[in-house]
Amino acid sequence: MAALATLSPAQLRGQWLQLFKNEAPAVSASFLIRAISHRMQENEIGKLGSSYVKELDRLAAELGRTGTISSSAAAAIKPGTRLVRSWHGEDHHVLIREDGFIYEDTLYPSLSQIAKRITGTSWSGPRFFGLKKGKGSHG
Repeated sequence: MAALATLSPAQLRGQWLQLFKNEAPAVSASFLIRAISHRMQENEIGKLGSSYVKELDRLAAELGRTGTISSSAAAAIKPGTRLVRSWHGEDHHVLIREDGFIYEDTLYPSLSQIAKRITGTSWSGPRFFGLKKGKGSHG
């Protein structure tokens, strides 16, 4: 990757074509170097899990809306963590994975979908599982 800095813009566009299988956009050489480096790293060690991509998208949208980024308790939970929530006398277990959340042997992309499945109504999943403070709790 260090050698990318020594390539001409035409050579960088050739690298782009080889890695991305389409023509490089009309951007600066420094952007091409960063994007090519990123793709090379993805090819070497793998892409980010979908939950990380979703969190990055959420953070980017928040930054665009508010100009700031707040940390999320849900984002800080590591894969392998097990959440337990008691609802109407029954315990519900969720396993955090890099690619989503396992509840009753099914993979869900969000905790909110699981909270809705458990309660039958729309909930903030992080709030339902106690990861965010809310105005009281139900159940």
